[in-house]
Amino acid sequence: MEITRYIYCVSICFAWIKEVSTARLPDVTITDSKAVSPKKISLQWTPTFVPKKGQPEYVIRYKAKGGNYLRAFSKKTEITLKGLLPDTTYVAAVRAVNSKSRGEWSDTVEIKTKSRSNEDIYSNITVEEVNEKSVILNWNISKPIGDIKDFADFQLILKNKDKQQKRKTNSFEIQLQDLTPDTSYSANLYIILTSGKKIRIGKTKFQTLELQRKAPRKLKVKSATHRSIAVKWKHIKPSGNGSLSGYMLQYKQRGLENEEACNVVLGSTYKSHKMQGLLPDVKYSIRVAGKFKNITGPFTEWLRVKTTEPPKDHEDIIVYHTSPSSVLLLLKPFSGLRNISSISVLLIAREEKTIFAEQNLVEDRKEFEVDSEKTFIEVNDLLPETRYEVTLTFNGEEHCKYHKTQDIVTVEARCVEGCDLQSSNESYNYESYLRIIPLQNDTFLVTWQHYKQLIDSASFNYVIRVLGEPFLNHLSTYLISAGERYTLLRNLSKDKTYTINLQVFSTNHGGQPLSSQYLLVMPIEEIDHGQSEVVDTESMINFPWQATSIDLITNLTDDNGTLSRNMNDSYDVQEIREANFTLISKLYVEESWDIENTSSTATVPRVYTIDDVSVREDMTLDITCFAEGDPYPMISMLNISSNQTFGEEESDNNQTVSVTEPKYVGCSSLVNGRAFIGVRRFISIKNVTYWNSGQYACASENFVGTNMTVFEISVKPKPPDIVKNLYAIHLTPFEIVVGWQSPKDKGSEHPGQVIGYHVTVLDEYNVVLKESNVTDTFLTVQNMVPSTKYGIKVAAYNKYEEGDSQVIHVQTQDIPKLGPPQSISMTTLNSTTIQVSWLPPKEVFERRVHLRAFLFHYREVGSEDIEEMQLDKMFTNVSIIGLKPDRKYEAQVLAMSEDAQISQTMWIQGNTSRESYMNESVPPPPPNNVFLNLIHGNIIVSWMPPFPDENILVRGYTIDVFYNNTKLQTMEVEHKESSVIIYDVEMGILYRISVRAANRAGKSIDQWEELKVPVEYVTQESVQNFQGIALSSTQLELTWEPPESGAYSRFVLSYTLAGDLKPELPGGGNLPASSSSYIVRSLQPYTGYLFNITPFLKDIRGVTANTSVVTLTDKPSAPPTNITLTVLNSTTILIRCSPPEKGKNGPIIEYRVAYRERDFRNNILTEADENEELYFHLNGLEQATVYEIRVRALTVNGSGPWSPWLQEKTAKRVPVLPKVPQNLTTTVTDNTITLSWIPPEQHISELTGFVVGLGRFIPEVFRNSVTKDKYSYAFNNLDPETVYIVSVRSFNDFGESAAVFELVTTE
Repeated sequence: MEITRYIYCVSICFAWIKEVSTARLPDVTITDSKAVSPKKISLQWTPTFVPKKGQPEYVIRYKAKGGNYLRAFSKKTEITLKGLLPDTTYVAAVRAVNSKSRGEWSDTVEIKTKSRSNEDIYSNITVEEVNEKSVILNWNISKPIGDIKDFADFQLILKNKDKQQKRKTNSFEIQLQDLTPDTSYSANLYIILTSGKKIRIGKTKFQTLELQRKAPRKLKVKSATHRSIAVKWKHIKPSGNGSLSGYMLQYKQRGLENEEACNVVLGSTYKSHKMQGLLPDVKYSIRVAGKFKNITGPFTEWLRVKTTEPPKDHEDIIVYHTSPSSVLLLLKPFSGLRNISSISVLLIAREEKTIFAEQNLVEDRKEFEVDSEKTFIEVNDLLPETRYEVTLTFNGEEHCKYHKTQDIVTVEARCVEGCDLQSSNESYNYESYLRIIPLQNDTFLVTWQHYKQLIDSASFNYVIRVLGEPFLNHLSTYLISAGERYTLLRNLSKDKTYTINLQVFSTNHGGQPLSSQYLLVMPIEEIDHGQSEVVDTESMINFPWQATSIDLITNLTDDNGTLSRNMNDSYDVQEIREANFTLISKLYVEESWDIENTSSTATVPRVYTIDDVSVREDMTLDITCFAEGDPYPMISMLNISSNQTFGEEESDNNQTVSVTEPKYVGCSSLVNGRAFIGVRRFISIKNVTYWNSGQYACASENFVGTNMTVFEISVKPKPPDIVKNLYAIHLTPFEIVVGWQSPKDKGSEHPGQVIGYHVTVLDEYNVVLKESNVTDTFLTVQNMVPSTKYGIKVAAYNKYEEGDSQVIHVQTQDIPKLGPPQSISMTTLNSTTIQVSWLPPKEVFERRVHLRAFLFHYREVGSEDIEEMQLDKMFTNVSIIGLKPDRKYEAQVLAMSEDAQISQTMWIQGNTSRESYMNESVPPPPPNNVFLNLIHGNIIVSWMPPFPDENILVRGYTIDVFYNNTKLQTMEVEHKESSVIIYDVEMGILYRISVRAANRAGKSIDQWEELKVPVEYVTQESVQNFQGIALSSTQLELTWEPPESGAYSRFVLSYTLAGDLKPELPGGGNLPASSSSYIVRSLQPYTGYLFNITPFLKDIRGVTANTSVVTLTDKPSAPPTNITLTVLNSTTILIRCSPPEKGKNGPIIEYRVAYRERDFRNNILTEADENEELYFHLNGLEQATVYEIRVRALTVNGSGPWSPWLQEKTAKRVPVLPKVPQNLTTTVTDNTITLSWIPPEQHISELTGFVVGLGRFIPEVFRNSVTKDKYSYAFNNLDPETVYIVSVRSFNDFGESAAVFELVTTE
C-alpha cells in the first residue's frame, strides 16, 4: 500500500513539473521601434529564451497618447502596425502568450509617426479621343486634393519638337486643340502650390492622326460559292497628308457575339480579294480600310454576304471508315491559311438510319482540338449507321479560320470489331503476309506484302490499328503511305496480347477499306540476354555488314526470287525466314573478339539523335546518349558552346554533374532473333541556370572512327520572386490605388528579368472580379463598390511565366454625404431670359460620390408653382427662356447621386427688370403726345412713352398739376404706367398738366397740355333695368342702363347677403360713369345676394336701384360628415353619413363609396335619400377581414373631396345550417311537375341555393341545384299517370337542410 502511494505521488509530481515547465513563457525586450511612414510603425523584439515545446505567439498593445488600447498579434518577433494617424505619438508594449498562460508585458516604448508630405504624389494620365488636331487628357492622383497641403492648380506642359505650351486647370480633364497633325507630343503634369512651387506627378506621350484618310469606295460582291466569297472595291486616291501602304480587310461570321474578325493585310495595289475556306449557307460581314504607315484608316460599312448551299455529295474531307464507330479524317497541306496554330474538330449527329428506312433524331456531339502538325484525325465512339455533319476548322493567325465540311454516314454494325467491313470485292482478301517482330523498348516491327492490285500506283494508303485488352479495346492507329511495307509500333508490352488490323484505303476517295486483315500477337519467352548468339550462316544472304543501321531486305515473290529493294530503319536487324522476308544482322555479344579478323566489315558507331531539351532554372536536367556498335564504342558528352567535356564535378554555383555509362545488350523475344550491343551515357545536372543554355554534342568512337549527334539545351528562367511591400496607397468609395516594390533586379540581359505585373482583384469570397497587366509598380482600380472588402493580388512575370503572388485585403470607404452644388449664380440676358450656372458638389469633384443627374427648379418669387427640369450630370448651366418681363424669379439646383442621395442649394434670386440689362447713364427722352380727357368730373392724363433711343432706361414719370397757373400737386408713377387720373377736379377751373420721363441720371424736358373744367349738375334718376344673371357658382354679371337725363361722374355699387342684415360685402365700390355691366367674383356657391347701385356727381348722391341674384350650384367643397360604419354580419357593413355642413354647394343627389382590403379595391355609386343622407349596405364582403372605407358626396356638378379612410373588420362567419324551405306546392301535367316554394325565414347571406329532387320508388334519384334567388323548378319529360316523389331543401357552405317531400301523380 505504501509503495503504491509513493508511485502515485511521484507520478503527480512529475506531471506537475512537466506542466510548470511547459507553461513558462519568456520575457520580451523591444529592441527596435521606428516610424516607417505617416501611417506605419515597425517593432522588433527579442525573447529571453525559446521554449523547447510550444512556440509562443506575441500580443502587441498600442495606442495614441490619450486614446484607447488596440491589439495586434504576430507569430514572428517583428510586426508593422498600419492604419495609424500621421504626426501622432504612440505607445506600445509586447508580451508572449500560448494557449495556457500569458507572459509579462515588456517595457513601453514611444514612437511618433511621420508627417505628411506632398512629394509622394503621383498620377496616371489617360489619353482619350486623339484626332488630327485635338486630344483630351484626363488623370487621377494618388492622394485626394483635400489632403494636398497648399494646393493651388494643376499645370500641363505640352511639347513637340518645335514648340511648347502651358495650360492651368483645377479639373481632372483638359482638351487641347490646334495641334499639328501626325506629330508626336509629350505631356508633363505638375501640381502648383500656393507658394509657387511645382511638383511633377506624371507624364505621357501621344501622336496626332494624319489628315484626309478615307475609306475605300464601292465595296461590292464579285462572286460567292459555298466555300468562298470574292469582293472588290475602288482604290483610295493618294493624298498629300499620308501615303497609302496597303489595305486591311476584315470578315467575320454574323450572329456570333464573341466572334472576332479575321484580319487580312493586302498590298496597296490590291482592289479585290477572295476569302476561301468559309462555311456553306452562312452569313458573313466584310469591310475594308486603307493602311497608312502603321495606322489603319476608316473602314467601309459592313458588307453582308451569304455563302451558297453546298452542292450535293460534295467532298471537302477524305474520310476512312475504320470501324462502325470510328473514322479517320485525312489532313492534307494547303495554302489557304498561314501559321495554323490548331485544328478544331466538330461532329454533330443529324439523323439515324434504320432497317425500316425511318429517320430518328439522335443526340451526339463531339468537339475537340488537335495539333496543327497532325496528318490525320481519328474520331472514336461514334454511333453506327448515323449521319454526322463534320466541320474541320484550321485556326490561323489574326483570328482567321479555314473551314472544311463534309456529311458522313457511319457504316452498319453487322458484327463486332474484328470482322470485315466489306463483303464483296475481288481483291478484298489478298495475301498480305502480315508479320510482326518484337524489338526492344516495348516496340514491334510490322511488315507486310504490297497490295498487288495497285502495285503500280500510289493511289492507296495503309492503316494499321492496334487493338488490345479488354476485348479489342482500341489503343492506337497508324497511317502509312503506299510506298512503305513496314512500320514500328511503340509503347506495347511484350507481356500482353494485341490484335493488329491492316486496312487498305483509296487515297483520294476514302470510304470503306478495300481490304482488311487481322493478326493476333501473343507473348513469348525472351532469350537470355547473357548468352551470345551467332547468326546461322547457312541461311544468311551475304551483303556488306553495317553495325549502325538496320538492313531490311524485302524479297518480293517473283519467278527468279531476286531482291528488288533495300530499306533502312533505326533498329538493329533480326532475321525472319518466313514468307520471303529476311532481316539480317552480323552482331556478336562476345567482348573477346578478334578486331583484325573483322575490321574489314566493321564501321563507325551509330549515335542516336537527341531531341532539343528545354528545362527551367533550379531544376535537375537528365540527358541520355545512345550509341550502338560492335565492339563497344566509347561515348562522351561535349559542351560545344564552352568547348568542355562533361565529367563528374562540383561547380562554383552549387551545380552537381553526375555521369554514368552503362553498357547494354538488346535481344528479340523470338527464338531466331538476333542481338545488338551498345552504350548509353546518362548525365544529370542539378540546379540548372540560364547560363547552362547552349549547343551540346553526344560523340561515340571506336577503332574505325567517330560519330556524333548535336542538340540544343534551352534553360528557361524560373518565375520571378514575390513582389515586396504590397500596400494600399489611396482608398475612396469607388477607387483603390495600390502600390508595391519590384522583386530583385536580375539585369537587363537576363531573360528572367521582370517585365510586368499581373494584378487580380478578388471579392471577399476570393472570386476573381478584374485582371490586368501593368508595367508600373502601382495601379488604380476603378468602379468598385463602396464599403466593400476586396483582395488585391499582385504577381510579377517575365517573358516566360508568372511568379507567386502577394495578397492584401482592403475595404473601400463609405459613400460620404452629398453636399450641395457649388457657386450657383444667375445672369439676366434679356427681358425674358435668365441664365443659371453652378459647379458640381465637392464630393463629386473629388470622385467620392457618383453623380446621376441634376434637378433644376425655378419659379416666380411669391409663387408656389415650381417648374422642374432634369439635366444630365455633364450640364453645369441652363438658360430659362420665355419668362415674363420685369419679374423676380428664384432658382435652385438639386444634385442626385447614383446611391439615391439628394442635395440642394439655397434659392437664389434674379429678375427680368429692364434695370438689369438697359442703359441708365443719361436722362431719358421726353414722353410723346400727352392727352387730357374730362370724364365724370375726373381728368384722365395719358401719354405715349418716349421713342427708344440707344436702349435708355426709363424708371418712371413725373406729372405736375397746375391750378390757375399755381402748382397743385406732383405725382410720380412707374415706367409701366401710361396714364393717371386727377380726381374731383373743380368745375370752371383751368388746369395745366405736364409729364416728364425720369431715371437715376435725371429727368427729361416736360410735355404739357391745358384743360378748363365746365360746370354740371347730378341726375335725379336711377339706373334703368338693373338685373343680375348667375354665370357660375362663384360669379354673376350685373347689367343696367344709364339714367336718361342729368349729369353723373360715377356709380357706387354695394351688396349684402339676401335676407340678412349683414354689412356690405367686399367686391363693390366706384364704377366708371361709362360702365353698364359688372362681373362680381369670389362669391359663395348656391347663395342669394342683394345688390345696390347709385349714380354720383362728385360727392353728390343720386337715386339708388337694387336687385337680388342667386349663384349656381357647384360640386361639394367638403367631405360628408357624421360617417359611421356598423358591422351587420360576416359579409355586410352598414354605412351612414350626412351631407357636408359647409361647402355643400347644392343639393346632394348621390354618394360614392370606395372600399379596399389587402388584395382588392372597388367603389360603388348610390343615391342619397330624401334628406340628402346616405344609408347603404355594403354586401359581399369577406369574413373576418379589415376593410378601409371612405365616402364623397356628389351634386349635379360633380364629386366633392373624399373623407378620410375609416377601418372596420367584418365579423367572423358563424356556422349556420340552412333552414327548411316553406310552403312547397306543385303544378302537374301529363309529363311535367313544377315545384314552387318560399325561402326559409333566414338572412339571405346565410343561403347559397336550393336542391330539388325527383324519384319514383327512391327519393332524390335525380338532384339539381338552383341559386338562392330562384323559388321554382320544373321537371320535364315525365311518364303520364306515374307516381313521383319530389323534394326541395336549402343549402349553404356548411351543409344542407332537411328536405320537404311530396308524392305527386302525373295526369
